[in-house]
Amino acid sequence: MIKGFVQGQTLKLSQTRVVADTIDYLIAKFTFQGEDWRGLDKWMHLRRGEEIYAVRLTDDKTKKEDHLNLGAGAWELWLHGSEQKNGEVATRITTNVCTFDVEASGALSGDVLPATPAGVGEQLAARLDALEQRLPKEISVLPAASVADNGKILQVVNGQWTPADAPSGGGSGMVVDAEFSETSSNPVQNKVITAAFQEASVTLAQLGGAVEALGDRVPAASAKDNGKILQVVNGQWTPADAPSGGGTDIVVDAEFSETSSNPVQNKVITAVLQEASVTLAQLGGAVEALGDRVPAASVADNGKILQVVNGQWAPADAPSGGGADIVVDAELSGTSENPVQNKVVTAVVQEASMALTQLGGAVEQLGQRVMPEVSAEDNGKMFSVVNGQWAVVDVANSPIKAYIDDYINEALGGDY
Repeated sequence: MIKGFVQGQTLKLSQTRVVADTIDYLIAKFTFQGEDWRGLDKWMHLRRGEEIYAVRLTDDKTKKEDHLNLGAGAWELWLHGSEQKNGEVATRITTNVCTFDVEASGALSGDVLPATPAGVGEQLAARLDALEQRLPKEISVLPAASVADNGKILQVVNGQWTPADAPSGGGSGMVVDAEFSETSSNPVQNKVITAAFQEASVTLAQLGGAVEALGDRVPAASAKDNGKILQVVNGQWTPADAPSGGGTDIVVDAEFSETSSNPVQNKVITAVLQEASVTLAQLGGAVEALGDRVPAASVADNGKILQVVNGQWAPADAPSGGGADIVVDAELSGTSENPVQNKVVTAVVQEASMALTQLGGAVEQLGQRVMPEVSAEDNGKMFSVVNGQWAVVDVANSPIKAYIDDYINEALGGDY
């Protein structure tokens, strides 16, 4: 059986084994929690490769008539529910897709197994049953035999078996059968019938003892015990009043509570345990997968480490540095060949990172102050600050040239 649990749009499948090659045996059953799916028309969808199937759920499960005959391989499963109003889909809810594997079955052909011989007890029971079937149905009580009845036979008189003289048939003796027969009309020997009844008597005595023992355990019921239950009093089953919770009916909670002292409905507990089963199964799979990656430890591996050998983690001797412990420096050194503590390296890297950030800001500022690019067209020109920025300008138009001219004229005492 495929079992699923749905809460909202979350679908989980329990870890149930499914094997291929069944015929109208497999069914799928789902438990819907909450009110989201109530009243919806529910459908189950299956896909394997290019094959896609849809099955309508009846009472939240499939039927044998849905022919859920799955072949071996990986399958995907999901659900959807919808509500129709005025010929249109008014509501639709879907779930996630779950995958599960259908295992291959063994061969379906072969020879029939040989019959197993019956035990001694089984043979005796079968013989007793056969004897009971062969006894005449009209026999009620057989009369006791006595010496006075020597040579007589039993015949029915007024519905009772009664000793009577054997008919002589005109001088020839009557044939009296020495065993039971379903076809013979002859009478049967007294000793044969007696032996059969003795065997039946043993069985009836045993059955009667079992019935009597059962009757001793359960007291007889009477009208005065209406509504009562059986409980053990002094080691005996005894009628007693059913507990009523102080005169009121027992309240059975429909959900879990940290404060209620009432019992909880069976279906609520079952649903929670089923969810826990799915979670435990998933957790078990994760633990198993982790266990596959890490080899089991033993006393023989004391002091060893794990290293990768041929793509697998394997125990190996820890490196010892030629027999001495490895020294890990607590500070940077220009001469030491030892490794350095992680926290020391981290602090240095953080300091370098801050310095690089500051240097980057300085470079960016410097880039904003760099003089503009020049070319052959700027021959004979000079740099001058224009509107707060360095710019290439003609020497004749430069304020500096005017300043130099004034300085020379003043120095030479005349126009220059």
